[in-house]
Amino acid sequence: MTRLWQMVSVSLVLVLVLAAMPPVVRGEVASPDSVGEAFQQEQDVLVYGEPVEGVIDNQIFTQAWSLESQAADRVQVRVERLDGNLIPDVSLQDLSGNSLSRSGADDTRAVATIRDYKLPGPGNYQVVVGRDRGETGETSGAYRLTVEALGLGVEHPHNTTIVDVVEYDTSVSGEITPEHWQHVYTLTGQTGDIVRITATRESGTLQPRVELQDVNGETLATGYADELGVTAAFNSYELKADGQFRVLVYRDRGIDGGTAGEYTLTARLLGAGEDSASLSAPPTPLEDYDEVQQGTITHARWYEDWQFTALASDLITITVTRLPGADNTLRPQVLVLGGAGQELRRGSVDLSGATAVIDRYKLSTPGAYTVRVLRERGKPGVTTGQYELRVDLLGSGEGSPILAPITGAVENGVPSEGEITHARWADSWTYAGQAGDRLDIVATRTDGTLVPRIEILDANQQSLRSGQVAATGDMASLLQYELPTSAEYYIVVSRDRGQDGATMGAYSLMIQLSE
Repeated sequence: MTRLWQMVSVSLVLVLVLAAMPPVVRGEVASPDSVGEAFQQEQDVLVYGEPVEGVIDNQIFTQAWSLESQAADRVQVRVERLDGNLIPDVSLQDLSGNSLSRSGADDTRAVATIRDYKLPGPGNYQVVVGRDRGETGETSGAYRLTVEALGLGVEHPHNTTIVDVVEYDTSVSGEITPEHWQHVYTLTGQTGDIVRITATRESGTLQPRVELQDVNGETLATGYADELGVTAAFNSYELKADGQFRVLVYRDRGIDGGTAGEYTLTARLLGAGEDSASLSAPPTPLEDYDEVQQGTITHARWYEDWQFTALASDLITITVTRLPGADNTLRPQVLVLGGAGQELRRGSVDLSGATAVIDRYKLSTPGAYTVRVLRERGKPGVTTGQYELRVDLLGSGEGSPILAPITGAVENGVPSEGEITHARWADSWTYAGQAGDRLDIVATRTDGTLVPRIEILDANQQSLRSGQVAATGDMASLLQYELPTSAEYYIVVSRDRGQDGATMGAYSLMIQLSE
């Protein structure tokens, strides 16, 4: 009987103790007037950065708040006393009540902080606010609870969703925050494009990083913040395929970083791929020699093609000159390409850095040729700007239609006037001669630099005799030449060295019977 009474007594004590224990409050904090009520309110869900308030006293000495996470977020939990003598503590728990992280009050005894904790993953958690020594504690008072995101999880939609499109040479702006510390853009490029991507801090403490990825998220190039922590860039990367790429801007150390601020992002095209649409335009026709043309070299169009048609094996000089201008950095090169696009001759930039020349190049055949103006180093080069192009004819090729027409007829004792140019470096005159006549034929320079030569041809235009050039270089003569037969002859006045010569000018041609 005594043993039975003892068991009953113990049971009654346990019931009384359990009845006296206050429940754990979840959700809205009850008012002091409702302390004796049963607290069954639905849990409020904490929102990052939005404080909530509650009260801890002898009846309610722990309160739980629900926290939902979409990713493995990095958080800070702070509880601060608002009134009373509350010495707070706080713990972060899973739904089973297992403590993940806990902090007691700091030296002020007014604040308890879980300073930096990374959640295990997405899911539901609870933040439990209590007091020093819990049920046996003696402090009470109102508090404010704030949960801040130091960095949302890498897999959080904020950090994975495309925020915008970035195009070559057009800047976009954004702001890195703890809730959105990684921004993802798309970039469309072509095989062979050389790109440089730069992110520059515009405000705040942001130490940026920038990354180029393929469509599958594989990293292709990464740019880290410079020594000042202001700009992140990688020098250049050549795209290996056509299509869409991902450009990431994020803060140094990513989710574990602590910087934030506004930035400007620029994806610069340093050199378009060889198959780029910007380089596929047909060559611009050059209608005539000796005309000045203008063009522009850019990163997207780092070479321009011009095309001309030669009617013979002409001797030409091609000159490309950078136009003046503070923003013009072009260091030009020039190529001559054959009918199959093969390189025939190259002219590199001179010591001035402003001019490239292919000097006195003789075309091997008549036909279509391409002049390609490009920048030094081609696609990987860095210079851009406007230029002038000249293709100068220095001597028409043998058989050129320009040389074919007869200049005119010359008569005894009557001077005939003519002019030698690069295009027409030889004039043909007809002369009706009689067998046995002895002739003095003289060509004299009247203007310019011409060093003349004289030759007499038969009716079939076969050479009979050439004249002599005077030591002064301003006259050529064929004296005492006896005509072998009565016929039409051709008197050819040309310049010294013919097509390869350099002199031009006016002349006077005189034929007289020798005394």
